[in-house]
Amino acid sequence: GSAGRCGRGAGRGAEAPAGAGEGEDFVTRLAARFFGRELMESEAPMGMQRIDKPEMYPATTEVEAGPVPGDSAELARLRPLLAGTQLEAVPLRMAFDAQRDGWAADSFHRCVDTFGAALVVAETAGGALMGGYNPRGWVGLGEEKNAIAAFLFTWPGGHREGYNLADVKLPKTGGGALAVTDLEGSGPLFGVESLCIPLEGEGEAAKAARSRLGSYFVRRPDGERTLFAAGEGNRAQLKSLRAYVVDGDPEKWELDGIIWKTSK
Repeated sequence: GSAGRCGRGAGRGAEAPAGAGEGEDFVTRLAARFFGRELMESEAPMGMQRIDKPEMYPATTEVEAGPVPGDSAELARLRPLLAGTQLEAVPLRMAFDAQRDGWAADSFHRCVDTFGAALVVAETAGGALMGGYNPRGWVGLGEEKNAIAAFLFTWPGGHREGYNLADVKLPKTGGGALAVTDLEGSGPLFGVESLCIPLEGEGEAAKAARSRLGSYFVRRPDGERTLFAAGEGNRAQLKSLRAYVVDGDPEKWELDGIIWKTSK
């Protein structure tokens, strides 16, 4: 179930005071629920679709990002994957850790929502180290997010030194469509079926993951169509699940017409 404090604060706004929202339309109430009533007090017009600034090109598999001082051992292993992304050269923090915060979708969203671009990393029971990069971050409003720069990655047998980046990093294919589905009641969902971690149910059921590559993210160079370890097929149990975001404050949101705006 849900638990725990996140790595640093929550991504959503404060609870509304008693009586707040009376007489407001649905859009206004929904915005107040997700982003805090203080955002509703701005003089900007009201509305409902997000604008942000995802990377404009597919993920590179030829260039590695350099080290960043202060990275943990895990981040130092993952940092090379982030070349050409918003996260390439900035300090990151572990916003979500399922062992600490709970294997539940509401815990995931409480910790990562409105903190922008994020890197998800997980380990399967069979020993694969894998995950994905979401350039547009999570909010939990049910959006299907286009992101040409999104990518998945995997070391099916666990992390190893001296790897070929193109063997590990799997870019989006078929354009940016449906790179990420951002549902309040679910954990990370990449490419409809490419990497699905619903975080549903209790106990071991909440740790279930699925992966089928090829339709939305490229297959592995060896032809395999899963991110998981040999023998796990397209379904696996997770031993760990974490998400990293920029070490900073959450995005600032405001409503303008029918558009969600964020300055980040």
